[in-house]
Amino acid sequence: MDTPPPADQEQVIWTAHPSQLTNIAVYFGCVLVCAAMVAAFLLTPQPRPLYLLICFGVIAAIALVVFLARWLKTRARTYQVTSERIKVSDGVFNRKTDELELYRVRDYKVSEPFWLRVFGLGNLVISSMDVSSPSLEICAIRDPNGRREELRKYVELCRDKKRVRVTEFES
Repeated sequence: MDTPPPADQEQVIWTAHPSQLTNIAVYFGCVLVCAAMVAAFLLTPQPRPLYLLICFGVIAAIALVVFLARWLKTRARTYQVTSERIKVSDGVFNRKTDELELYRVRDYKVSEPFWLRVFGLGNLVISSMDVSSPSLEICAIRDPNGRREELRKYVELCRDKKRVRVTEFES
């Protein structure tokens, strides 16, 4: 039987990956290059010279590698919001994780470009008092407004727990 974690223990609120739609132009270009190489192969008269076949194959292979590398890089990026911090992990072979404490969050903004909004996606831009990462953009996630509100709730809870207040000064 699972027992809920204690209130003072850090809990994962949500985890997300950026949408692959951010790479749609690259994917389209790679598919176009592969299609062009297939068409060039089919339109080349018989007997096809070996060097030409190798060129078509190498160009198509490069396009496929670019496609897969971009897919993997996007899939390897992870956004995790816990009850205490935001973690952004990046990297396929070498992993790098940046963290932002929730009590340091100053403001949140949602950006919904048309081409992302069509698919129910948006960007969550977070500004903070953290010196190492004053701004953090969580790109192409589902329901950015709902995620912002959920994040806002936990930022306030974290500030109350740590007895931290944010004040703004006009200059």
